[in-house]
Amino acid sequence: AEAAPAGFVWVSPGECPVGGDPRAVRPLAAVRTPVWTDGFFLGEAEVTVAEYVAFLAALPEGERADHLSSPLQLD
Repeated sequence: AEAAPAGFVWVSPGECPVGGDPRAVRPLAAVRTPVWTDGFFLGEAEVTVAEYVAFLAALPEGERADHLSSPLQLD
C-alpha cells in the first residue's frame, strides 16, 4: 500500500460491485456488475457540494476543467 498524504486514506486496487438498484433510472444501473478499480486516495473527511464549489471557484480558471467531467457555471 502507498503512504497516504495527510488527510487521505489509500484504497487498494481490486474488484467492487456496482449497480444492483432495481429502482435505478438507467437500466444498466439496475444490474449488479463487478468492475475493477485501480488504487486511489480518498479524503478522510466528507466534503459538501458547497465546499467543493468554493474550492472550484478559488482555482485559476484554466485549472477548473481538470476537476470536472462537464462544464460548471459558478455564478
